[in-house]
Amino acid sequence: MGKIIRGMLSDPCYLQGISAFAAKRTWTQLFYFDVIQLLPYRDEYPIRKAVRKYFPHDLNAYLSSCQNNNGYEISGLNNFFKAVIYLSFLFVITIILIPVTRRKISTGIKVFFWLFLVAMVSNAFVCSVLSSGNSRYQGRIIWIIPVVSLLIIIELILYKYKKKIQDND
Repeated sequence: MGKIIRGMLSDPCYLQGISAFAAKRTWTQLFYFDVIQLLPYRDEYPIRKAVRKYFPHDLNAYLSSCQNNNGYEISGLNNFFKAVIYLSFLFVITIILIPVTRRKISTGIKVFFWLFLVAMVSNAFVCSVLSSGNSRYQGRIIWIIPVVSLLIIIELILYKYKKKIQDND
């Protein structure tokens, strides 16, 4: 097995195809963070068997629940989710790329943001190339972008407040 993998990764013929596949899958996974609709659990699923065995008095409520019958409409949630993520990312990139505002942000937040971007791309690569692409993989870490934008907003407010105090002295 090791010889096959070593051969595939050392032969330029295979390496080009593997690299193109990895880049395409990583790019796709990077933007795949939707909240997904779950399918109802059928009789043969272990969770349904466990509910039937250990919680028989709750089985009827479980079977008729919105969660088990796709009763939740999540397209609006997905649209809101994407808007928050994309606007936060646009805000952070804009602030960091404009020299005047970049100087007002601490080095720690800038380093944190760039490290997060590296982690996000690395996560997308590992999850999509070594596993199957799934929205929950990126969905776990994507919320760091709005956190960074909130930290920047707080830091800009503090910068303005400190400047105002210095001007009054």
